[in-house]
Amino acid sequence: MLHIVRCLTVFAALSALSLAASCSSQPAQLPKGGHVICSTLPLYCFASAIAGDVMEVQLLPKPSIGPHSYQLTLADRKRLSGARAFIVNGLGLELGIPDAFLDELKVSGTPVIVAASELNADFLRPSFCGACAAHDAGLEDEGEHHHAHSHGEHDPHVWLCREGAIGLARGICSGLVKLAPDKESKLRANLGALEARINALYDTMHAALDPLRGRKLLTFHEAWAYFADEFNFIIAATMTLSGRNVSLKARQRIDELIRSGDVQTIFVEPQFDATIARELAKETGVSLATLDPAEVTMDKLSPDCYFAAMERNLAELRKAFGLVKNEQPVGEIPAHGRDSRVVDKGRDSAFLRYEDSSCLCRRA
Repeated sequence: MLHIVRCLTVFAALSALSLAASCSSQPAQLPKGGHVICSTLPLYCFASAIAGDVMEVQLLPKPSIGPHSYQLTLADRKRLSGARAFIVNGLGLELGIPDAFLDELKVSGTPVIVAASELNADFLRPSFCGACAAHDAGLEDEGEHHHAHSHGEHDPHVWLCREGAIGLARGICSGLVKLAPDKESKLRANLGALEARINALYDTMHAALDPLRGRKLLTFHEAWAYFADEFNFIIAATMTLSGRNVSLKARQRIDELIRSGDVQTIFVEPQFDATIARELAKETGVSLATLDPAEVTMDKLSPDCYFAAMERNLAELRKAFGLVKNEQPVGEIPAHGRDSRVVDKGRDSAFLRYEDSSCLCRRA
């Protein structure tokens, strides 16, 4: 009898503990791995340079999928739940990752490192809504107004200039130091080396591109404002994703830019289908070149992908503006802009003027 009483007592105690655990408001803490995951390619490149010899750094989407196409999957949710930290841009770039999920990660014990946290507010540009710019500029067909490809309050493409790239790197480093304070000296030394490399890159680009100050660019999506500020280019117009054909008004505007001599090249991007841009180039007689925002890579994933993309941009701009001989036939796309793995293949574009938009769309 005494044995039975003892067993019942132990059973009751275990039941009480189980009930208390199930009623707790705190979720179960999953064991975290030794790796951090980055939401975009530039963040992966910077985090790898800072922490690659301290911890494993992974990229969340496939390298050929950019932030404008990525959608969070169940498999990636599981990956993130086991990560040591998740590094995000923090300016509304990751539209495919719900804010509610980021909140869940934080509650579950996975820190979310906001890379843009150390950027100066005065540096940030307001977000740009391509659809509103097209509407305001009178380049949409009547009755059309689609809010495609809008981000948060600020333009998130900050890695395309010196201050933004260094600011993201510093934000990443600060977050990683909190994660691994015992590695602070190593992380900060790596940050210093990365900043030196970024400065050397932009010094080289300025030496080559400063003679082109004031030149106008016809770009493929609204990612290039910080880049234009950095090198004193003017965004004459932008072709932005909207799932529509280019309107007659848009084609007329292109003709005006070409006749005025303001634009001799349409700059496309490797992650977007350039069919319409190719057609426009053939119709108008301008050439095509590629500007790579370093959002995807068709090459082997590497911490050097960001620097390789920027070096290609330098070469493309020098060719487009006649600083070196450009043997590319009119209407042809450079090889890295024709890869069959582009994720936005088949989506059309709408033409818009950059400087006519006063509308600021905010993500709910």
